[in-house]
Amino acid sequence: MISALKNLGRRIPDWDPAKLLAFFILADLLAFALHGLHARDILPSRFFHIARDRGFGELVQYLKFGVVLAVLARWRRQWPARLVTAWFILFAVMLVDDALGIHEEVGGWLLSDPGAHWHGVRLKDLAEAVSFAALEGSAFLWIAVCHLREAPARRGFSWAFAAALAPVIFCGLVLDVVRAPLVESAGEMAAMTVLLATVLVQHRRRARAAA
Repeated sequence: MISALKNLGRRIPDWDPAKLLAFFILADLLAFALHGLHARDILPSRFFHIARDRGFGELVQYLKFGVVLAVLARWRRQWPARLVTAWFILFAVMLVDDALGIHEEVGGWLLSDPGAHWHGVRLKDLAEAVSFAALEGSAFLWIAVCHLREAPARRGFSWAFAAALAPVIFCGLVLDVVRAPLVESAGEMAAMTVLLATVLVQHRRRARAAA
């Protein structure tokens, strides 16, 4: 099983990026459609709620992270650089955090009272945001260090990644704090698809430049 997953991961960067992107756009639309059916009680399971942890929508997000990591794993083999490794680490941390709900668990440990509020903001959400910032922020600081040490001509992809990542962080962090779960989940899905597209475009450019 592990060997099969490794072989799949090695082949993913060679797949047609347009078809990959089209697949995930359709998957996003399917997630929205299934949520609509759930909201009308046609699909009663909360698995189809778009904001459900480990629900259908989040599974689609995990797959996007998997493709991004597969592409960056290829980069690490072909163009070894600390900056590429740093981005790989950040996306791996984000995937593990999303899948295991680490920042939610830590936030609940820091402040377990779900009813505590401050100026209309639930303090437990702020605690989760702090743990998110500490976990993903540490990885991003390492990216910043590697980015500054990299030659200017070799860090163009890093600027593109950072620009595409910003909406993902905004949806997952800011919208979570202001308690807009549907907007947060829908926005995060769309933003993650844009990030995936950015990674695929940068991968295609690198492959053409190396050919």
